[in-house]
Amino acid sequence: MESIINRIIQLLRIKNPLAAKKLLNNLPYFDNRHNEFTQYYLGNYIRYLEHSGLTIDFGVNCYVKLLNDMMWQRAQFIESGRYCNDSFISVDRAVYDNKSVMEYHMHGLLLAQFLWPDQYQRFTFFYDHLRNYRPVKNYLEIGAGHGLYISAARELLTDAEQFDLVDVSATSLNLSKALLENKSIFFHHRDIFDFAPNYQYDFITIGEVIEHLEEPMKMLNRIMALLKDDGTVYLTTPVNAPMIDHIYLFSTIDEIRTLIGKSGFVIKEESTAISENIDYTKALELKIPIMYAAFIKKAIKQT
Repeated sequence: MESIINRIIQLLRIKNPLAAKKLLNNLPYFDNRHNEFTQYYLGNYIRYLEHSGLTIDFGVNCYVKLLNDMMWQRAQFIESGRYCNDSFISVDRAVYDNKSVMEYHMHGLLLAQFLWPDQYQRFTFFYDHLRNYRPVKNYLEIGAGHGLYISAARELLTDAEQFDLVDVSATSLNLSKALLENKSIFFHHRDIFDFAPNYQYDFITIGEVIEHLEEPMKMLNRIMALLKDDGTVYLTTPVNAPMIDHIYLFSTIDEIRTLIGKSGFVIKEESTAISENIDYTKALELKIPIMYAAFIKKAIKQT
């Protein structure tokens, strides 16, 4: 059976040859589980597409649109030194509440999860370490995205009783619902600041969300209130990563660590992945995107 990655490469050779070449160059940097994960998770995605009367060609078209957006955003970022967006309200109107934009953006990001080494590394970091933070009875994910992380959590946390997924975008939530069919997950279409469960969570995942906000500290304060005292958070956010919906710019990894500390959390484990095969110093110099991921817990208060 032909691998899904090979099918994507063949389509990219027609639609975006440079992207196909980059993907081929990236393949040696994936671990030996990459094909297994890709066949499983993207296999589920392809079955969803086929059930909807679509094919992987649709997903690749969305991915190419995502790349085109990124090229434009990066050009503006390099010239100005800042992201194009500075208001959540404007991003909400232009992206999250715009079905056509949000649809191709989410489909493109789902493929990127297995085509970009830095995205793949943040997923495997989550997958390999999540079980270290059991027991988990109640699990919350903020930002549905494409549903990949909560899908993995549902498989790994076999003793958990409650899985909640919260997102401001109906388009993102509906895609996750379709991909996560029969996974016993509760979906909530609302702002996390308006979400009021009658219990706290053992584990909260917030993947690539705080850079979408004007004040990330407010989100971390909200998570602090939703998390049990001995609970754990899996948080990811990028450095120097312009996108159509990114607002808050982190310029170094230390800026993220400082924010985590100021918000009352401590880092238990962390991972850093650079989107190009260069070292951290060179990445900062060239403003190349860097992905940061960490398992964090509430700091122990001194009495």
